[in-house]
Amino acid sequence: MGRPLLLGSGTTLVFSASHRIPAANSTFLMGAQGTLILVNIFSHLSNVPAIEGNVTDYYTGVGATGGELTSVVLRKEELFIFRRNLIALIICCCYISQGLMSSIIFYVRRDFVCYFLSFILEAAEMTKINIAYGAKRFMWSFVGFWMICATMLLASSVAAFAPITGGVCSLMATMSYRVFYPPIHAIEHSFFRVLRGCHGLVLMLILVNAEVNIILFVWCCRLIRNGFVTWNGRVDRVLLRDEQNKSDEEREIHRTKLGQMFTDHVVLLDLTQGVDRVFAGIVEMYYFSRVISVGFGLYFLVRIMLEISDEKSPSEKGREFDILILLVFNTVAAVLLYHVTMAPAEINDEALEGFEVIRRRGFMGKKSDDELYFILSMYVSYTGHYEIAVVCGNYFTMDKSLFIVFLSSMCVYFVLMCQLQIPITLSERALRDLEVNLRLNPNKIIWQTEGPYF
Repeated sequence: MGRPLLLGSGTTLVFSASHRIPAANSTFLMGAQGTLILVNIFSHLSNVPAIEGNVTDYYTGVGATGGELTSVVLRKEELFIFRRNLIALIICCCYISQGLMSSIIFYVRRDFVCYFLSFILEAAEMTKINIAYGAKRFMWSFVGFWMICATMLLASSVAAFAPITGGVCSLMATMSYRVFYPPIHAIEHSFFRVLRGCHGLVLMLILVNAEVNIILFVWCCRLIRNGFVTWNGRVDRVLLRDEQNKSDEEREIHRTKLGQMFTDHVVLLDLTQGVDRVFAGIVEMYYFSRVISVGFGLYFLVRIMLEISDEKSPSEKGREFDILILLVFNTVAAVLLYHVTMAPAEINDEALEGFEVIRRRGFMGKKSDDELYFILSMYVSYTGHYEIAVVCGNYFTMDKSLFIVFLSSMCVYFVLMCQLQIPITLSERALRDLEVNLRLNPNKIIWQTEGPYF
């Protein structure tokens, strides 16, 4: 027996439980995923090169610049790579955290997600609304734009076109390499470049995992928005008595009888509430990660543009190519943030447009008792305690003003980072220590681990 989904109008839709995952398999899968996540996180945290500690000369090997080097020097090489790609690693961690939390939230609500997606199909058939009108073209343009930009970032990371993409892959390869070797170990660079290229694909997987649930959220909001648009048109025709000369059978077929229109209105309210229940936590994590990642991205871009003429700093080698990558990244983030905010905001706009139709047309001319009861019911629905909008668990209402709020938040954090002057590279003292005391060539380290940056 399926789980019933009760509608506000008293209608009960019972969906098949064929999509339900067996409890035993669910528990085993959840436990396996949790174990792998914990092992992966703690194994990589222990390998972050920023943890210096008391390193002794218990190993001697070949470093990035060649020659027999001690473990102290090898650690300095890793620290140089780490500090050079610190901002890129922070942005990457934001995407990883968002993708991980979104996957966990989606997994916990997997049963309700199946019922909700089935309910969308049942609601479209019951209300006889073409909710997919124009959605295909919109989603193709939306997803196509993101895929083109993501492919550019993937190609840049694999080909080591810019430090911000090739460098973060080098850092991830360094951390992965040290999972299987001692904490301080020279990297075999013939194998290291292959490993770095593989982490370009890992970076692509991180981007896809962070965006796939948000794309589904935009798609669902687009469908519900189309439902409200069609319903508003039906109300406008009924209140203007355009349907008065039609028979009851024709009105029932076109869903323009007052009882049917009230039921359809409640179904649309249930769909809006369902979107909020499924995607509330996912959208919150999305905004949280985007504020941090875009803020650091803008700060990094400004620092690069201000320091690009400093030829004395080896840690800035190749940064002129980062400008193009950061412009693409920030543009994609801004466009996606705009559409993610506008998609649910259009639900609120179309719902308010329906209320405007009721208010403007409701008292024009003589009305029957049934029409007055319908208008009164709609007034109660629209002026009730809860808004007809996606409210993300009642934390904030997703309307057009929300986009301005988050843009303002990004600007505030950006100005704060500029005032604090957060360091993004090694200090001059550390660079002198590399070149003078340890006799390392930072330019050669960059060439060996990232690329020549022609």
